[in-house]
Amino acid sequence: MDGNSLLKDGYTILEVKVQQAVPLWLSSILTKGKIYKGSFSKYGEAYKHQLLRTRNL
Repeated sequence: MDGNSLLKDGYTILEVKVQQAVPLWLSSILTKGKIYKGSFSKYGEAYKHQLLRTRNL
């Protein structure tokens, strides 16, 4: 794989887009899988990684 990973090992991003409320059937599946709402900025994470990399040089 090329590039640098922005996620911790074992983590995956699942993006779910809905226009209004999440359907109950989907909410139930996500809850059973212990998948909860969060936020993630790939640009923000890349910037933080770059800052840490330059500080460690």
